[in-house]
Parts: sequence; C-alpha cells; structure tokens
Amino acid sequence: MFLLSTIFIAGLITFNYTSGLNNSFVQYNFLFRTVSYFFLFSFAFTIPYLIQFLIKDTHVPQPLVFILMVIGSTLLFALKISFNGFSFLSNYFNQPWDSYITIVAKWPWKFLVVVSGILILSTLLSTKSALPGLSDRNFKWKPYLLLLSFALPLIVFAASQDDFLDTYPKVKTIEFVTQHTNSPLYSILFELAYGLDFFTIELFFRGFLVLCFIQFVGKDAILPMAVFYCTIHFGKPLGECITSYFGGILLGIITYHTRSIYGGLVVHLGIAWMMELVSSIAGG
Repeated sequence: MFLLSTIFIAGLITFNYTSGLNNSFVQYNFLFRTVSYFFLFSFAFTIPYLIQFLIKDTHVPQPLVFILMVIGSTLLFALKISFNGFSFLSNYFNQPWDSYITIVAKWPWKFLVVVSGILILSTLLSTKSALPGLSDRNFKWKPYLLLLSFALPLIVFAASQDDFLDTYPKVKTIEFVTQHTNSPLYSILFELAYGLDFFTIELFFRGFLVLCFIQFVGKDAILPMAVFYCTIHFGKPLGECITSYFGGILLGIITYHTRSIYGGLVVHLGIAWMMELVSSIAGG
C-alpha cells in the first residue's frame, strides 16, 4: 500500500510541476479555485483509500458517513486554501495598512473556518471527538526537539537553493510596511499569524484526518492523509513538496500513537520558523 500510494503521489507531483497545475488554479476567482482544489484534493484523498480497500478488502463501518467525511473534509480545505484575504478592507484603511491587515488577518480567519468546519462535521456525523488531538497526556518535548535538530542541516542546505529563497522568508511579503515604520511589532504579529496556520493544518490533517478517520479504517488513515497533505504543497519548492509526503507520514504515525497533535505541531512550527530565520539570514 505504501509503494502504490508513493507511486501515485509521485505521478501527481510530476504532473503538477511539469504542467503548472497549481499555478493555473491560483490565477482565477475564489469559486473556480475552490472547485478546482476540491476535485484535486478529493482525487488525492480517495485513490489511496481505494488502493487500500482493494488490497485489504476492508469493510468500512458506516460507509455513508465515511463518504460524507471524505467529501466534507476535502471541500472544507478547498475553501480554506482558496481564500486569499479581505479585499474589502481597502475601504476602511489607508495604504499600506489595508494590504498588511489583509495579509495577516487571513490566517486567523482560516483557522476559524477550519475549526468551525471540523465541529460541524463532527457533530453532524457523530464522531467520537469534536476536536481530536488536543490532549497533552502523552506529549513529551525531547523527541520532537531532537527531530528539529536533525531538520536544521537540511534547512540550511535548502537555503542555498534559489527556488527556496524565492519563496522564503514569508515575512518578506510585508516588506512594504518597513517604509512606514521601524517597529518590529508588525513582523512579530505576521509570524504569529503565520504560525497559527500550522496549528490549523495540524488540527485538520493529523487531528481530524487521522484521529477521526481511525474509527473507520484504523492506522490505514495515515497514508491517504499524507498524500492529501502533499498536494497542499504543490505551490512550494519541489524539494519541500516531496519531503512533505514523508513528513506527513511521520507526523501521522506520531499522532496515531500519542493521540495528540502537539508533537507534530512542535516539529512543523519549529521547522517553519527555522526556515524563516535561516532564509532571512541567507537572503541577506
């Protein structure tokens, strides 16, 4: 199942980076992006499940509920990833603050959308936990700090690549603010909002797509989640996209055994902020 799922996502990655699939989505309006991402995510999420069902002849309890969970989750994240900001704010704020608030406010808004969506789906479908993965009972810091120490040399290497520095640090998207203020507060607020998005992602992918779906398929929920997770990186540098698949599997395994998203959050958020720091230094 791992081999076939890996071949499948490798094919998707190849098609995306040779055809410019993701780039073709982002240039259109919100509705078109949402529908396009919904079909992409649904395809990426369901094929690994079909592979597993064919190989293992798995009997899924409550198949209708399972199908609704798949549809609801892919639609929810399509809505999340398609939202770009609050363009109407330009009517209430002057430049550059309208642009700044539009950028920073989108992540807290996406967090609220995803949390609300998970709560609605969990309630309607009577899952065991409304917001799974928030327990810290089995959480310990040391293993995850060790993982971060292993990741640092890879991040330093990545910072030597042009495609990486074209994307990071993300904080460079608000450079226009520095022309109007020297306060670091605006960069700090940006990084906090950016960091919140990683909590949203961990809650959705590891909390919802693993811990809610294990009631249907057990540990077999991990691989489809990792394939789905990889597709949300289609607009990132190729190396980051490829490693996200294996990273998604690792974080899924951690969450499955600990029943907590906090370990994955430490790793994910730590890597994200290290990438910000290292790329800022490398970019001068």
